[in-house]
Amino acid sequence: MVQKVIFAVRVFLITTATTMLCIFSVLGAEDLYTVHSINLDATASDSNTARSQAIAEGQERAFIRLLRKLTLPADHLRIPRIGRGEIANYVQDFEIYNEKRSDQRYLAELTVRFKREHVRKLLATEGIPFSETTTVPIIVLPIYRAGGQVILWEDSNPWREAWRRLEIKNELVNLMVPIGQLADVMAINAEQALAGDRKSLRKFAMSYGAEETLVAVASLSSLSSDQISVDVTLQNFGITVGALGIERFEMREGESFSDFLGRAVAQMAERLEHDWKVSNLLSFDEQAAIRVTFPIKGWSHWRSLMSRLKQVSVVQDVVITGLSRSEATLKIKFLGEADRLGVLLLKKDINLESVNGEWVMSAGPNKEIEVEQSDTADNYLNEIPELFPEPSDIESLPDFVPPRDENAEDVFIE
Repeated sequence: MVQKVIFAVRVFLITTATTMLCIFSVLGAEDLYTVHSINLDATASDSNTARSQAIAEGQERAFIRLLRKLTLPADHLRIPRIGRGEIANYVQDFEIYNEKRSDQRYLAELTVRFKREHVRKLLATEGIPFSETTTVPIIVLPIYRAGGQVILWEDSNPWREAWRRLEIKNELVNLMVPIGQLADVMAINAEQALAGDRKSLRKFAMSYGAEETLVAVASLSSLSSDQISVDVTLQNFGITVGALGIERFEMREGESFSDFLGRAVAQMAERLEHDWKVSNLLSFDEQAAIRVTFPIKGWSHWRSLMSRLKQVSVVQDVVITGLSRSEATLKIKFLGEADRLGVLLLKKDINLESVNGEWVMSAGPNKEIEVEQSDTADNYLNEIPELFPEPSDIESLPDFVPPRDENAEDVFIE
């Protein structure tokens, strides 16, 4: 009976891990390849014709928005023009909200989900590099300096209001701006943020389910009696401390102060998005593979690692080549170089290092993914023999049908 249970757990671990890799990859892709809030407005001889026309036009605008989001501005002119009829081949599905129609006019809002592999193939065929790596949630702390005062949560902070007005449309850089409730005020103040108090900043970020904090400081100054400017500095605090970015903005003639700060926020957000894309571009002519060893601390630890791996966009495939109760051997296929893979893995709290010529991977706790603890699964994991060889390709494993008795079925229930 013990041997039967061990075999069941071995196959279950491998097949479940493979399934999870697919699930988490698809979930991340669906969100990134979804375009929201496309306004539809069309007029035709009748409302049905107007509706069809509006949907086709909306899908075209959504497709262009998606391609621009994934690529660099310098490559936007290289994006191929796809006819409306052909764009439908890239659409997975769509949803329509707030429909309004008259005899000849049609209005609504549209959300479109595109087929990830189709879009990737289009860009790869055209030789256009793109990025589909999203940041972990980043909490923005907007600090305003003027007249010798430094403010953060005060209602009189126009810089925080400018950040709160920023329209964030499912971009690669995931920014969140706190509303400044009592818990925020009690958790951190402007002085702590300016001093780069990493412990307080990380604790504050985690209270929002985030991993990183962006301290954005706007210092008001005057070039002359009629010329106002702000010096903006951005610094990111997370697993690592990002480089300090500084830029000056000057108020334009006829521009309100509110619009001036809004423009500065929008441009800094665009800069963050651009820099992130540049550092995470995918180029399909640079493919590599490494074999890594991963110490297993338990079932939940294993599940967390597998789900995090497939959230790294440069990772193309993960094959389990060996598994025991204490460690797993994985073959990871990826785009680019190993050093870059290591940097991206680190953002998922996964450390990749070379030890005596062998790649070793370790993973810390990840707050992004809630994984239920399963004592039963961990206990069965301990029943696996110390080492056993696995086929190089998990697809070659024979199908396993668990015995039809209660004890064997319990193995597959968490």
